Amino acid sequence: MKPTLLALYPDGNERWRWQPECTTDVTGPPTVDHSGSIYLATGCGLFALSSDGRETWTAGAPLGNRAPTVAQDGTLYLAGGLYTSACLWAMESGTGAPRWQACWTSPVDGYVIVGDETVVDASGTIVVPGSYYDSGWVSQVRAFLPTGDPKWTFTDRSGGFVNSVSAADDGTIYAAGLAVLYAIGPDGSENWRFSPGGSLQNKPAIGADGTLYLVSARYEAGGYRKTLHAVGKDGAEKWQLELGTEGFGYHYPEASIGPDGTVLIGFTGTLYAVGPGPTPTPTATPAATPTVTPAIPSEVLSPILGDLETVSSLEECHNTKWCFNQHGSCDGGIGHCVGGGVCQADDTYAWDANLNTPTPDSDAGMPVHAVAEGFVAETYAECTNGDDGSSGQLLIRHDLGGIIWWSGYLHMSNILVTPGTHVYANSLLGYISDKGATNKHLHFVVYTGENTRGSLVSFDARIVPRLGSTSLIAAAAAGDTELQVGSLEGFAPGDLVRINPGGPNAEDSWIASMGSLILASPLRFPHQVDEPIVKIPNPAVGGIAELPAIDTAPAQQAAAPSVASHPSAAKAPALAGGLAAALLAMTTAAWYARRRWLR
Repeated sequence: MKPTLLALYPDGNERWRWQPECTTDVTGPPTVDHSGSIYLATGCGLFALSSDGRETWTAGAPLGNRAPTVAQDGTLYLAGGLYTSACLWAMESGTGAPRWQACWTSPVDGYVIVGDETVVDASGTIVVPGSYYDSGWVSQVRAFLPTGDPKWTFTDRSGGFVNSVSAADDGTIYAAGLAVLYAIGPDGSENWRFSPGGSLQNKPAIGADGTLYLVSARYEAGGYRKTLHAVGKDGAEKWQLELGTEGFGYHYPEASIGPDGTVLIGFTGTLYAVGPGPTPTPTATPAATPTVTPAIPSEVLSPILGDLETVSSLEECHNTKWCFNQHGSCDGGIGHCVGGGVCQADDTYAWDANLNTPTPDSDAGMPVHAVAEGFVAETYAECTNGDDGSSGQLLIRHDLGGIIWWSGYLHMSNILVTPGTHVYANSLLGYISDKGATNKHLHFVVYTGENTRGSLVSFDARIVPRLGSTSLIAAAAAGDTELQVGSLEGFAPGDLVRINPGGPNAEDSWIASMGSLILASPLRFPHQVDEPIVKIPNPAVGGIAELPAIDTAPAQQAAAPSVASHPSAAKAPALAGGLAAALLAMTTAAWYARRRWLR
C-alpha cells in the first residue's frame, strides 16, 4: 500500500498531499531543509519534494532506513544498516546526485544497527550512532569527514545500543546509550560518562549555557519511574525532577528547550514546563488524560509462515517469497470487488497469496494460521463457515478494545477448527488447496461490519511477515525478561519478536540470549499461557520493512516539542515562506516520529 505525506496549515486544514507511485512503507520522518525542500525515505527509495508538494527528484535504490539529514552546504546524508554491514551516503540535496558512500561491517560478523539520529556538527563532521551485536549490544558511534573519510570511532561494551546523539557548539558529541550518557570529544575520546540510575532512550537537549536535559526510566513495582536530569558540561548532575510512573512501559519522551530556556517534556496527557534553575517546579497543570478511541487494525500478521511482498499485479511478484496480490479484479461479479466475496461480502481489499516459485502450485498443502486471537464465527456472512464450505472458507471474529473486525480465509482443505473455537495467532486453521478455485492459493481478507449477507466490508492493512512462531508454556509478569516457551526452533539472539500479536497487551522485544528465551528489555505487560510469540522482520538489520512499534494506547504518548539543536540538523517540520505547516508521513500503521530500539 502507498504511504501519504500531508502538509497541513496551522489551523489543521490540508494544504496538499503526496503519494509515491510505489507500494511501500515510510522508514522515517520527513526532513525539511532551510529552503523548504522536503526529503522522505521510504522502502522503495528516497524522495525530494518542493514546499508545494511537487516531486523534484528520486533516488530509487533502497538506501538508508532512517531519516536523512541536510548539512549547511546542501549535502544530504542518509545512513542505514543491513545485517552485518551499514553505510552512510552523501548526496546533492538539490538533485539527488551521489557524492560518496562510506560503509563498515561488524567486527565479529554480527548484526550492525544504525540509530535514528545522524547529525552534522558545527565543523561539518557527520556523526552516526549505532551498535553491533557481540553476545550483547556494543555501543558504537562513528564520525566521518565531509569527504567521507573516517574521522574517529568510539566503542564501549557497557553502554548498549546508541540510538541518537546531540552535537554541541564546542564539538562535543553527547551519545545516549541504554543506561549511559557519553560525552565524546572532537577527537573521539571519552570526556566523561553519566549514569542516571535508569535506562536512557533519547538524546539530551542542550541549553544555552551547555546544560544537558535528559529523561531516564527505572523499573519499580507499578511501572517505570521517569526522571528529568539536568547535567552540567562537566558531567556532574545539577538537579533531577521525578516525573512519576504514569505511561505505558518504558516509552517516554525526550526533553526540548523553548526560546526562553524552559524545558518542555510531554507524555501521558501531561505537559511539564520546567524552569532551568536549580529548584525546578512543573508550571503546567496536568492535562486530562485523552480518550483513546479504538480503531480497526492498521497491520495484520501474515496467515502464512515466511518472507512476503505485497503487490497489485502478478507481474510484480518475485520468486521465493509469498506474494500477496491485492489485484482488485472481479470475474462476473465474483472476486476482489464489492459483493464479490462469500455471501456477497465486499472483498475489494482482499489478497491472493501464492508462494511464487518456478514450480506451479508449490504452495499446495502449506499450513494457514489465524492472524490474531479470536473465535471462529458461526457463519460466514450467513453462509457455511468451515470445512463444509464450497470454497474452503473460514471466518474468525476478533475483538480489539471493543472494535469488532473479522479475518476471512478461502480455498483451504482439512480445516481443523469449527464454529466457536477459540484461536490464537499461532493456531493452525487448515491447508492451502484449490477448493473453490482454479489454482492452489490462499484468498485472505479482513473486514469490518456485520456478519450478515452483504454486510462484511473489507479494509486495507499492512501484512506483517510471520518468520517464526512459538507459544508461552508459563505465564509471565510485567518486568520479566525470561520467558518459558514451547520451542526455540527458528529463533536466535538479535531477533525481533512480537508477543501476543493482535491480542491484548501486544508488545515487541528483542531476544538477548537463548536457553530459555531471554529478552533484551523487561516486559511491559503480563502475559498468559498459550499466548503466541512470533518472529517479525528486524528493520534495524535489513528486515522486510520498518515496523511501527506496538503501542496499545498511542494517543496517551504526546510527542516532544521539536527544537533543532544546530542549524545543520534540519529536522523541524517548517516550510519556507513563513508557512507553519505540519508534515505528516503515514503508513497504514500510522505516523511515527521515530523508531525506538531495545526499550
